[in-house]
Amino acid sequence: MDIIKDKIPNQNELVDLYRLVGWDFYMEKVKNIEACYKASLCVYTVYDQERLIGCIRVVGDGMSIIYIQDVVVHPNYQHQGIATALVNEVLMDYASCYQKVLISEDDEQHRNFYKKLGFHFLSEASCMGYIQLNQDIE
Repeated sequence: MDIIKDKIPNQNELVDLYRLVGWDFYMEKVKNIEACYKASLCVYTVYDQERLIGCIRVVGDGMSIIYIQDVVVHPNYQHQGIATALVNEVLMDYASCYQKVLISEDDEQHRNFYKKLGFHFLSEASCMGYIQLNQDIE
């Protein structure tokens, strides 16, 4: 299974994968996830035969900042290094970019995973993060 750069999965592939990982809430808020992928700076996917089993997308300008969005791996393929390979591919391709940012669930598994990949809490860089969510999206 190889990482494919800039192959945009279709809406059905993305919805199926997101639902399998329990991101139904995401599908409720973002109706056309394929459009989000098409608008991204870069997309990386992993397929097993014809089945989408992993993806990650990057938004930003690619020079001063990238935002790593949606690190998703099919549950049957987790803990096999796919998410690590996807993130590392992004970090390699954007090595010269000043800021690499992501938001993740706050649990021990995610904290350990991203720390292992060289990410730090914003507070460790004397920074603070803010978010504004549109709660009106249905």
